[in-house]
Order: sequence, then C-alpha cells, then structure tokens
Amino acid sequence: MKRHCLSLFFIIILWAIFTFPYSRLCHASNIVIELAQMSIQDLMQVTVSSVGFFDLPPEQAPGSIQIITTQQIENSPAIGLADVLDLYVSGIHVSNNNKNGASYAVRGMRMPDNSTTVFMFDGQNINTAAGLGVNMNLDLPLMGDISQLEVIKGPCALVHGSGAMNGFVNIIPKNGTENPGYFYNMQYGFKENLAKIENAYGFSYGNQKDFFIYLGSVYAEGFNSQDKYGFEKILKNPGINHSYHSRFIDPSFRMSLNWNHNDFHLTSLVQSNRGSSNAKYSYLIKPMEYYQGMFLTSLSWKSQISSYEKFEWHIPISFYDLGLIAESIDPKEKVREEGGAECHLESRFIFKTHRLKRHSIAIGGLIGFRHFRAGDYYLSQDPTDDGRLLDSDWDEFGFFFEDVFRLSQKWHFSFGFRYDLIDNDEMIVPDFINDTQKRTDKYEQECKGISTSRIAVSYKMTPHDTLKLSLQEGYHQSNMFNFYEIFYGTTQLQQDLKPELISSLEFNYQHSEPELGLQMGLNLFINSYVNSLLVETGKKEGDLVTPILGEEGSEYLFDDIFGNGPSFASMGGEFDIDWQLTPRTDMFLSYAYTKPHNIEEEENIRVSIANEDCSKWLSYPTHIFKGAIRQKLFNDRLSFNLHGIYTSAIDTMSQAPSPNKQTRMPQSHPMSQYYPPCLNIHASLALKVTDQLTFKIIGRNIFDNDHPPVGFHFSEPWEGNLGEGSPLVYMGITWKE
Repeated sequence: MKRHCLSLFFIIILWAIFTFPYSRLCHASNIVIELAQMSIQDLMQVTVSSVGFFDLPPEQAPGSIQIITTQQIENSPAIGLADVLDLYVSGIHVSNNNKNGASYAVRGMRMPDNSTTVFMFDGQNINTAAGLGVNMNLDLPLMGDISQLEVIKGPCALVHGSGAMNGFVNIIPKNGTENPGYFYNMQYGFKENLAKIENAYGFSYGNQKDFFIYLGSVYAEGFNSQDKYGFEKILKNPGINHSYHSRFIDPSFRMSLNWNHNDFHLTSLVQSNRGSSNAKYSYLIKPMEYYQGMFLTSLSWKSQISSYEKFEWHIPISFYDLGLIAESIDPKEKVREEGGAECHLESRFIFKTHRLKRHSIAIGGLIGFRHFRAGDYYLSQDPTDDGRLLDSDWDEFGFFFEDVFRLSQKWHFSFGFRYDLIDNDEMIVPDFINDTQKRTDKYEQECKGISTSRIAVSYKMTPHDTLKLSLQEGYHQSNMFNFYEIFYGTTQLQQDLKPELISSLEFNYQHSEPELGLQMGLNLFINSYVNSLLVETGKKEGDLVTPILGEEGSEYLFDDIFGNGPSFASMGGEFDIDWQLTPRTDMFLSYAYTKPHNIEEEENIRVSIANEDCSKWLSYPTHIFKGAIRQKLFNDRLSFNLHGIYTSAIDTMSQAPSPNKQTRMPQSHPMSQYYPPCLNIHASLALKVTDQLTFKIIGRNIFDNDHPPVGFHFSEPWEGNLGEGSPLVYMGITWKE
C-alpha cells in the first residue's frame, strides 16, 4: 500500500504540473457537438473516413461498419479499449492472451499478437511488425482522448495494406472545436487498487483551426488470484500453488495531440505501458512483466488544386519499444530483461479527382521503411539482454487505385486495386538467441509482391432500406513475431513464409425507422483463407529442410511445426438492433454466428484454431449474444447502463503441460477441455451533479461468473486464463467545461 500511495502522489503531482499552465487561458465556447446526442436522421448523415479514400456514409461504404460514439464510451462499464469493443461490436470476441493482454478475434479468426487486425490512431497504423501488435494497449485504461471508434470486420487491404485481414479499428481523437475547454477525470479500482488520472484541454482559434491535448496516467497494485481456469484446470498436482499476482500496472502514461490548421493536420501519440502479462510459468516467481513504449507523429497536408482535384500527403513516423522482464525461482539466476525496438517511416500520397461525371477517383502510392533492432530501445533505458527480435530492415512500396461510381441516386459502385512490394533484408540473429539455441546467425527472406482488390455495390431500395454486396481481399505479411519464434523455443516455422491471404464475400442489409428510433442490420459472410499461419503441418523436425536447423539445440523445440497451410473457410453472420424506445431509453441487441469449414483434404495438416475436421472453433464461441440498455432518469441527471454478453460453450482439445524432471523442459500431452457457456453482466451508473461535474461507478462481473474465455491458439488455450472469480468495482469523477 505504501508503494501505491507514493505512486498515486506522483501521478497527482504530474497532473497538477500539466494542468497549471493552461489555467489562465481563455475559455472556448461551451457548445459541444456530441455525436451520440444526434437524432437518427442526423446519424444517417455521418460519414466514415477510413473504409476507402473518400468519406462515405455507412450505408454506401463497403462491408459491415460500426461507429462507437464518445457518449457510448463514457457511459459504458468499460475500463479499457478492449472492454468497449467487446461490449458494443457484434461478431468480435475479446479474450485473454497468453502473454500480452487482450486478444481481439473477428468472426472466428484469432492471432496471438492481433496482427491480422489493423489498429489505427487517426487513420495511422499503430500495429508493430515486430509482432506484439497493440494487444497490451487494448487493456490500458486510458481513453479520455477518444472521440469515436470506426470498426469494420471484413478485410480492407486496399486502404490499409498488410494486417487488414480481419478489418480494422480506427481511433478518432477528439478535436478542440467539438471538445473545447478543460476535461478532468479521476478513477479508482477497489480490487486491484487502480489509480487513474486524465486531463485534457481543447481550444478553437478560428475556422478549421483548433487543437486538443491530452495526458493520462494509471497505476495498479494488482491482486492475488486463483488460476482456476488456467493451469489449475490442467495441472492436477495438489502440491502446486496456483495463486498468482494479476492485473498490476506499473506507472504508465499516454499523451496525445490533435492539431488542425486549415489544410495541415498533426497527430501525435506517446505511450508507455508496463504491466503483468497473463502467462504464469512454474519456473518463474510471478507472471512476466511486459513493456511497450510507443511514439507516433503524423503530418498530413491537403491541397485543393482545382474545383475537381485534390492532393493529399501523409508522413507518419513511429517508434516502438518491446520488452519483457522475467524473474526465476532459482536464486542463482538473475532477473532477465530482454527487448528490442522498431522504427517505421512512411510517405503516402493520394491524388483525388471528381472531373469525370459521377466518378470519384483516387490514385496514390507509398514508400515505407522499417528498422528492427535487438537489445536496444528508443524510448527507455536499454534492456540487459538482446530481445527475441532480429536485426533487420524492410523496404515497403505500394500503389493503389479506387473508383467510386454513382450509377444513379440509388446505385453506387466501387472498384479498387492495390499492389504492395515488401523487400526483406537478411535478418541477423541476436547473440542471446544464437548462443542459447546454437543456430545460424542469419535468416533470409525473398522479396514479395502482393496484389489485392475490392469490388462493392450498394442499392438504396427505399429511403429506409439499403442492400450492399462486396468482395474484398486482405493479406498479412509474416511479421517479426513469426520469425523470432523460429529461433526461440516454443514453435518452429517454415522458411520463407508466404503472406496470408483472405477473400471475403459479404452481404449487408440495413433498415431504419426514424420515427421509431429504430435501426437494424444483417451481415452474412463467407471468408476463404490461403497460406494461413494458423496451421500445424504435422511434420516433424527431420521432415523440414531449412538452413537454420542444426543437429544441436533440437531439444529446445516441440514437435509441432507451424507454417503456411492449405485453404480453409469460415462462414456466418451478425444481426444488430439499435432502438431508441423513448427519448430517455436506448436498447442494443446483437447476435453473431460463425463456424469454420474445410476446403482441402490433406493429411497431417489442421487449422490450429479448429478441430481436426475443421467443423468447430477451439478458441472462439459459435454463438455470441450481446445486449445493452441505457436509461436516463431525473431530467437526464442520472444515467444507468446495463450490458450483458453471452458466449456458447467451447469444447477444445489442447496440449496440457507436464514437466520433465530430468531435462526441466516442458512436455505435453493431448487433453480435452470443456469451457461452459458464460453470461457476463456489467453495469455503470453516472450521476450528473452539475452541468460540469459527473460521478460514475462501474461494476464488472457483478454476478461473479466471469470466467475468462479461451483465447490462445497454439494448442494451449488454457494459458492466460485468469479466473479472477470476483466482481471488479471502479469509482470515478469527471469535470467538463
């Protein structure tokens, strides 16, 4: 508790220092446009900016799109971004990841590093090609700079390139025009002794001239818990203590700036996140602590060349630190901190024209560079050991084209094409891995070219009914996570991995009843996957010829070999209802269904996230129901939100661990596990004391049945399942001018 109090005092001092310089600035207008307070008719005029190269209303944009507003985020019983997505977005499933926090799965597909879904901040990619993705950031409880979320669940490589296989999540930051004045928020979590402080300031100094600056800090002591759905479920040895320390966060922070000045736009994001992982190993005193630092800045410039033509130029630069700290139970072994870093520089230009009648055409290209280095950080003190990253450089080139054609007032057609070229230099193995695993010190990849396309059409049957049909493609270039796993322990991958590919055929139907405040949506999809990395080849070490494998060091590897596999498919659909029952009562309900399907018959190969005949998922529920109701009382002063999520049972086959006493290396044996259906209930209560001051209380897992869903796909879905087994309560206070 002493450590907690000191950290809380430190955070308060930072908060005061940050706030004081702005305390004498003039106040902006207190007229705030809240998207969530618009009528149904107004909401239908909202456009989506990240699905294509032109802003389009959701009923014309390809695929299934969902917008989550500021008010939905602020009123929900969500602590972090992972909670918001899990509460509101149909067809997605958020679970615990083995090592790095939240795992975001879409329509049955899950990667341990979230690398097949693009996460963006103001349209700029914040995924790392080093493999950790943004999964740690999804759990970070700092969201005060988020204006809205744009979520698409289908592939979108045309705009966002590698990683956009399972769609994207675009975080739209707040601006100074719509969010003028000061914002303060303080929150305390009772179970884990969480302390959070956020403050921000928005200011507008003219037409299309504003800025919004934000700073948030958080710390949590965590708590001891029983691992009743993880190791305890698998290891039945009575002498093993399955308690562990979970949900602790070392002092972490997030800063962002959103500045608009006529045709110039600047976005900056700085973030440092340190906290517990979800992985507990018998040879460690406590779960590994992970560190991720990030600095992103993006400058955009738009020029109206003529009444028909426009030119855009985007220059994003990002730096990432990725590391871990492990403390062994053996007093002779030191605490090991290993890590690495990544730098990404990109220049992207787009030329847009409306000169051709009824056509909106965009042509553009990009040049990108990625640098990876092991054992060094950009944003923090260097680790003591080289990380599992490799020293390497990647060059990226891209060309894209899109034509949005208005056939008539009711018919809209779009076609797009993209070509990417990725050139990988040789990858140098760090001394830490090379000395331990006795492998070669280099690994080479061939230059790869990938082409993707999109065809979509929308038809407005009536003013309230719209049909959409789209065929989209996506891809995922094998990232550094896959490469360094070759050299380090758990799995072995084929050499020269090919990019994963997806083709998705999707049908959407949207219906609205503005007079009733009702909106409904139906999505049906068929996804086909090629060269997926989510496969076990069934081959053994001797069956694979690769220059990196030697006779020595083979005892460090398990038998399973992961690599590009045959084609398989998934199919399913989602149904959504948003209904404003009364001016003070809103309701949301969704249902999602998906299942895998085998396309090719090939022996000794199976999808690692599905059973042997590819008829059901092993780490994703077939049925997901989500519902919410919001009620305002006492002249809109009191707001009550109740959310429920039901997931069907998962019957999975996993590899259970059994330690080898002689070699001290883990062995495994097949074991069937049954995870029962789960109904999770979360609630929040917000009291608006004055027009500026709001008091809020959040209860998560209020019926004490929130056993975590399985989420890790490498034959070990039990790892990372934190069975907290008790409600989590948070209390906060917010001041807005």
